[in-house]
Amino acid sequence: AEANQRELTLRPAQVAGGANIVETGSGVFEIKWFHRRDLHTRSLAVAKACGEVSVHEVTLGFGGGDRPDRPTDSESDAFVVERERELCSASLTEGLEGVFCLCVDVAAPPQGVDSPPSKLAASTSDGRVHLLSCDAGTPDLRVALEWQAHDLEPWSVCFHAADPNLV
Repeated sequence: AEANQRELTLRPAQVAGGANIVETGSGVFEIKWFHRRDLHTRSLAVAKACGEVSVHEVTLGFGGGDRPDRPTDSESDAFVVERERELCSASLTEGLEGVFCLCVDVAAPPQGVDSPPSKLAASTSDGRVHLLSCDAGTPDLRVALEWQAHDLEPWSVCFHAADPNLV
C-alpha cells in the first residue's frame, strides 16, 4: 500500500473551470464518492485499470474568497482539492495479465451513522465480483469473498440501497 500512496499525487495545475487534476498512475474506470465526515472532507473509492481498488480521503477548500467556510460570489470561488491521501488499497488481479478492475460500489452505513462504510464491492474484467472489507482505523482493505459471476465483463456492481448485505 505504501507504493500506491506515492502513485496518487495532486498536481497544482488546474484545468478550465477550476477542476483539479489527480494523477493515479493507472487508468480509472470508476470513482464512487461516499462518507461526508464534515463540510470539507469526502472519501472516494477508485476502480483502477491496473486491477486495484483504492480508498482515498479528499479535503476540499474554496478557490478564493475571504472566508474558508463559504465561497463568495466571485468567479474564482470554487471547491478545490487542498489535500488528498490514499487510505487503503487492494489488488484484485495479482498475477493475472490483462484483467482490469471495472467498477466499484460502497455499502451505505446504517441510517444515522456517520462513519465510513465497512464493505465495498468491485468487479473485474474476467467476470469476477469481489466483496471487500474495510477495517475501521486500519489501512487494511482485504478481499472477504469473490466469485465467478459470469463469462462476460461486469461493468456494474452495486449494493441494494435498503440492504447492504445484498449485491
